[in-house]
Amino acid sequence: MNEASEQMKDWLRAADTKRAEMCLTWLHDHLEIELFDQSRPLRESIDRDPEGFLRMLKTNPSMCKAIERTAMSIRKAISLGSFVDDIRIAQCVASMLQSLRLSATEADAAQTTLDAMDAAHEGALRQALSKANLQIDGLCRFIVDIWSFLRQLALGDSRLVLIEMPSGNSLAVKLLARLLEQTSHVEIVRVALSRKHVKPAGITRRQLLAEQLQDVELSSGDVVVYLDEWDTGSNFTTICEFFRKLRPKGSFLFAAAFQTDVATRYERHSSFCHDHDKIMKVWGVPGERFRRWLPPLPTALGGGYFFFSEHDRTAGYRKMQLHGSHFSSIDEAVELLRRDADARRAAAQIFLGELASESDMPVSPTQGVLATLQLFDDSYQDYLHCREEFRRCADEFARGGEIDDSDAVMEQILQRHFEILDNRNATLAVSMAIAFLGRVGSLDPADRYLFEDHAPVLMELEGPAAATHRIVMDVMNWRLLEFATL
Repeated sequence: MNEASEQMKDWLRAADTKRAEMCLTWLHDHLEIELFDQSRPLRESIDRDPEGFLRMLKTNPSMCKAIERTAMSIRKAISLGSFVDDIRIAQCVASMLQSLRLSATEADAAQTTLDAMDAAHEGALRQALSKANLQIDGLCRFIVDIWSFLRQLALGDSRLVLIEMPSGNSLAVKLLARLLEQTSHVEIVRVALSRKHVKPAGITRRQLLAEQLQDVELSSGDVVVYLDEWDTGSNFTTICEFFRKLRPKGSFLFAAAFQTDVATRYERHSSFCHDHDKIMKVWGVPGERFRRWLPPLPTALGGGYFFFSEHDRTAGYRKMQLHGSHFSSIDEAVELLRRDADARRAAAQIFLGELASESDMPVSPTQGVLATLQLFDDSYQDYLHCREEFRRCADEFARGGEIDDSDAVMEQILQRHFEILDNRNATLAVSMAIAFLGRVGSLDPADRYLFEDHAPVLMELEGPAAATHRIVMDVMNWRLLEFATL
């Protein structure tokens, strides 16, 4: 390795070390405040082996990203006078701790460290759930009401087919299924839909639903149970209409919704309620009985209305458009590098620093950075020429669906990317963007659901990755059983 390469590697190592030191200091200080149960064991673990933690942070930029995002959220909350009581902070801390836990596993951290992270994660998450208690109780009471109604039906050998649409209604469906399974034959149909009912390079939302229903072979007397969130009511009404037309003759549709506090403000609210009333008329009850308002969360920081809103780990899944997530992040980063000179220089330094570990640099670090910056403009222009092809190169994955191995599917998509970029000037801009994202970019994709006509893939989480879901289900099952036995 020549001197120029060593200099670039030293620069990158120094930058990683400084960042890791700042993150470790912040994490230790936050844990020392002991704002949630079980924070002390992790702090003591850091005290016993600060160098080990520092090495993990230096070699895992995603760990630093998680800490930095949490620190930023807390600073924002403090500026709004909402630090201690805001549920979003507790959620953010819990999410940070699980991210650290998953990265620590990959870094082969000691079991005592992993156990301390598990305990801290559970403490922070239970604190967040305690702040959502009014919403949790409202949802559990609603589920118990639905269960009480459905178990009184004389179903005989008929089935209750519950529709799960991760991640918006996953918790509610799983909780309801647990109660119904005590006395009824229950099946869960799981389907992840695209955002819009338009025909993509693959399949429409209605066709996806039809395929899933066909798999369970609905028959006369079966009841399709659709329980979902109602914000404006538009999506809920659309899905109900799909089911009404798709279910075979002699089967039934039972539809229920938990509503936000803005539902009644929507201009079509009355007509949507009327449509729902017609569906529920066959059951001899007013539709409003099964449209339940849930209270908002105690937060000044915005975010989804429900504590579980579009949070994959809470629902127990990894859900995204693999190509949409990857492309949106690269595209956003390329545009950032084009308009932001500081980000562009940082990307060039990171890119060259990573290359320096693989081969000798032919020029000095300063010359290498300047040459890379000069080449970026031509590379960006070429990127614009192939951008649309790059954007649409994975349309064959528009059907989404459940998968067991996201890495295997992603490998196929990345192969499409390589084929498009092979020997093109655009490769430099994309490579700089990827290097920048790896160390500096967001922990999350720019847009998990970029393509409105693509359905996301769905992968059920297991092991440590499913910890958030297991804890949430444990808390909610206890509350559910309390209400069910009243």
